[in-house]
Amino acid sequence: MNIIARKPVRQDSKSEWIVVDRGPGTHMQFVSATADEHSLSHGEWYWGHYFTTREQAMEHFNER
Repeated sequence: MNIIARKPVRQDSKSEWIVVDRGPGTHMQFVSATADEHSLSHGEWYWGHYFTTREQAMEHFNER
């Protein structure tokens, strides 16, 4: 899992917004999602929106 962007959900939260590049050849390669240390330690996120391009995922991430 390649995290290409991250920022806190809120200042008092341990959760983060992340953008993940799942790698070439994967369906919907990019994900804008929420995660925390525990979920990331298992290579997972809580929920996510999947995108075909990095630009789409970053736009969603930047709107959060």
